[in-house]
Amino acid sequence: MRDEVVDGLTELIAAVESGLRRGEVREIVDRIISKEAMGRRLLAQVTADPEMFTSGSNRMPLLLDRILLDLAAAGGVVVRPPGCASCGRVVLLNCRDGEDRVCAACGRGRKDSQLIDCLECGRRQRRHAEVVGDAFCRSCWMALQTVADERLDRFVMACVPAGTMPMMLAATEQLKADRLLRLALESERFGAAWIADPAAASALFAAFYDALRELGAALPARACGHCGRVTKLSGRLDGRICCRACYKAGHRSVCDGCDKTANMESRLADGRRLCQACTNELPESWADCIVCGNRRLIAIRAPEGPMCSGESHRVVSIPAGFSSS
Repeated sequence: MRDEVVDGLTELIAAVESGLRRGEVREIVDRIISKEAMGRRLLAQVTADPEMFTSGSNRMPLLLDRILLDLAAAGGVVVRPPGCASCGRVVLLNCRDGEDRVCAACGRGRKDSQLIDCLECGRRQRRHAEVVGDAFCRSCWMALQTVADERLDRFVMACVPAGTMPMMLAATEQLKADRLLRLALESERFGAAWIADPAAASALFAAFYDALRELGAALPARACGHCGRVTKLSGRLDGRICCRACYKAGHRSVCDGCDKTANMESRLADGRRLCQACTNELPESWADCIVCGNRRLIAIRAPEGPMCSGESHRVVSIPAGFSSS
């Protein structure tokens, strides 16, 4: 369970960091490790390489970077958060430059400094935006935003059965200028094909398609791109929008616990993947329910504590300090 992972990380850090009390270390780790799976991966990594805590390497996991930054801010003197591979600043390194991590400012700077041949003006300019492989400079991008609705209207009139300009305006009224232009450019390039095969569309175009249909355009309801059923479409498999059932079926594999072909539910720190049945057999999947007091398979791990399936659907809130003991 998550508490065991938090305790394991706390012990490893406390053995290295002399400037903080164990309780202070645990509070920081507990705040940052929000999910058991991510904590187990990190625990396996630092167990294999304890020098990560003091190496200052900008190739360490982002999650460890967050922990070390907070430890240092709380008064840690031994742990060493990494510095940006570009500017050297010791801040959160949430961008990449090859295998090295860089700060957000340097990450944006590297991306924006790429020189491209602007599709619109043809000049060698700094890259500002890119849509389906076509790059644009800032001046052209801003100019195109002023005519995005006109270009999208031409597409609707030409390719959408019973489509009208008022429909287009109503369907896009919540879009900001940047998103509207992206939709217009996507529609010009792929729209006709996506009208014929909506399952291949981008998420942005799919939402536009649904809005036009609700407003009266003569468009069929979007169906799963794999089974063809008209249902809620919440995933994408092999580049096509699909239903949950097809998405799960497409991610079936042989369970490392029982050797049966099933949907994978969890991945352990050692890399093994388990189905739901095998996941339910893990010791950490069981705990004493804080409501009924019995040791049960846990359905929800609320901030107050674990709850079994028999209680989780009935308990709306638990008073602070409630305990089964």
